[in-house]
Amino acid sequence: DMQDAPGAGGLKGNVEEGAKQILNLASVPKFEGIVVETIVSEMLRLPKAEHAVVFYGATIIELCKLQSTIHPALGAAISYLYDALPSLQVECVDRFLEWFAFHLSNFDFKWLWAEWANAANQPRHATQRRFVATLLEKTLRLTYPERLAKALETAGGGGLAKLLPKDTGALFPFEDKDHPLHVQAEGLREMVSLTRRAAAAEVEEYVARELSDLPGDFPSADRARILVASMVYEGRESFSHVLGILGRYLATLRSALEVGEDAEEAAADAIALVWRGGPHFLIMVMDK
Repeated sequence: DMQDAPGAGGLKGNVEEGAKQILNLASVPKFEGIVVETIVSEMLRLPKAEHAVVFYGATIIELCKLQSTIHPALGAAISYLYDALPSLQVECVDRFLEWFAFHLSNFDFKWLWAEWANAANQPRHATQRRFVATLLEKTLRLTYPERLAKALETAGGGGLAKLLPKDTGALFPFEDKDHPLHVQAEGLREMVSLTRRAAAAEVEEYVARELSDLPGDFPSADRARILVASMVYEGRESFSHVLGILGRYLATLRSALEVGEDAEEAAADAIALVWRGGPHFLIMVMDK
């Protein structure tokens, strides 16, 4: 009985060992199909699955790594679910999206995208088009737009690139030259940039000289907003970059944020302004 197999539910903490035990079960005709169907069925069980979606997804990934013959059965299951989208419960569609985005990120986003290419030509309200668009949006949280677009193109699904979210890059909120704080913010941004990498003492001196008496009703909040926005924007290329910049000027940053809740809220607002086109990056930067 596959539903009693350790990897499908009983071995909660160790998907690797669970996958091995599943593959050691007595072989029957269409064994791989039974394995995939059972795990996917458990994942989509209503009203609630026994475990988190990521548990079933991790088990499937481990099975794919251990036995290549799982791939065809899994591909058939995914295609079946895609064709059945119009009749699936919303909760099942959401779990399908969450799982498949996670799965793709573990296999270089390889899929038979050409078979789904027609979704790009469907009406905006069409179930499959909305599914693919949402899937790509979720997948972007786990990679970069260029990498995903290349994976689509390589697999003959280049037309799906038009469903990718637009304007997902970082934006500098003080870029407008007419902004009253443009000069101060631009000066700090240049100092903390990866090309300049000004010394911490130099940045602290700049903050004391240029950001200590800002115009407006909330100078402390504006100071925090300029500091955080400049550092997060300059570290936009990767999380290691942003963490490196924040760490380099951590003392100055802490001093600016310790003045009160207004400064802390302004710091969060600054991150949201920089990554307003990529909310997934906003969440991850806030978490860091």
